[in-house]
Amino acid sequence: MRRHVFNLIRRLHIRGPSKHFFFLSKLGSGGQGDVWLAKDKHLDRVVTIKRLPWKIENNRPAAGHSIRARADIQSPSIPKLFGVIPDGRKLWLVGEYVSGATLHVCADQLSWESRVQVVKDILEALVCLERCNLVHCDLSPANLVLDGSGQTRLLDFELCHQVGFGLTVSGTPGFVAPELATESVALPSIDIYSLGALMFWLITGLTPTINHDDSGRAIIGLPAIDNVPSQFADLANIAARCVRVDASLRPSAREILDRLNRDFRWLNALDRESLERVSKRNLPPSLSGSTPFDFPEPASQKSVGQTKWTMLGVVLISLGIVAYRPVAAPVEVTVDVSRVQAVTELPEVFDADWLASSLQTNLEAFGVTALEGASIDVICSYGSCDLELRHSETSEGYSECGHKVSLAASGDQRSWEMAVSELARSILLTH
Repeated sequence: MRRHVFNLIRRLHIRGPSKHFFFLSKLGSGGQGDVWLAKDKHLDRVVTIKRLPWKIENNRPAAGHSIRARADIQSPSIPKLFGVIPDGRKLWLVGEYVSGATLHVCADQLSWESRVQVVKDILEALVCLERCNLVHCDLSPANLVLDGSGQTRLLDFELCHQVGFGLTVSGTPGFVAPELATESVALPSIDIYSLGALMFWLITGLTPTINHDDSGRAIIGLPAIDNVPSQFADLANIAARCVRVDASLRPSAREILDRLNRDFRWLNALDRESLERVSKRNLPPSLSGSTPFDFPEPASQKSVGQTKWTMLGVVLISLGIVAYRPVAAPVEVTVDVSRVQAVTELPEVFDADWLASSLQTNLEAFGVTALEGASIDVICSYGSCDLELRHSETSEGYSECGHKVSLAASGDQRSWEMAVSELARSILLTH
């Protein structure tokens, strides 16, 4: 009984985008915010949500310009930015979730034809960024992902700046342009240098080295080119132009893309089967998370008024639960698990009988004793699960309706118990 009350307390404390999203798991943290995997309650799709500790209108105007520009980007190589949710002094960025294998993991499995296609995909992204006056500032293998269709996607726009604005941070070692050691202005030539370093890395497994002469002038050391098929030797020539010390001599993304399209026109650009196979061999484990509503909010962010209303709600809920004395037989529930993918990660106790029993227990705890034709459909795919509860009209006048709860596919029994508890609570709130 106490556990159900505690679950309701936690639900009342959730703020920000949790009104529209289920938080599934934390993907990572960076210097400019945390990134979460979530599921849109209304559109039924998995997204990423990034929390930024500042507002566009405040002391980060440069980043605000880049966010607005990103919202207009339409490119298959760049994940979409769906929207921005203001929340007090914070911002939440809602974007497309890309599932796949990073280039850092699967590069050595790529054919030479596939490497050319990867570079062309990256160039498509850079051309789009140049058109929007944006600089990614952190082009590296860890920020490039092969998705399930074999398309290369450029991720992690944490350091993205608008052209001409000052830089306060640099990118990944080995892929950072030499001028960033003395200059701090975002220019497209920064991304071009990173592209050249990335091309050398794809060809040789090494990146250029940056040294300095007695006068402090940068000197670029290029990796040795060995065992490269003659028909692909031009990749090294293009890469060498990209990593020139003088940034003004580096070609633009459009120039490089046009040259690759011309020099490698004999490649079938539409054939991505090889890249798709590589991606699927290296897909990360299925998504997992604590619970769909287990999102932490610091206690310091809760207002006194919110706390008072929360405690009042807790008292009323507690009184209602304590006053109830179940007298009826358990509600009959049927469960269909036929649409659960075989590879789905599930608790050891998971089966139809366990789900039915869990729902019965929760319904009794919430005082629901009459519910005819109750059935649960469990649908699991792509790392997430939906529990859909339906029931028909009863003798007490309840009309036919449905309820749905989503959670990450996980072997954590507690996550499933809380999801079932949420289903039962949804019936309580609607009747």
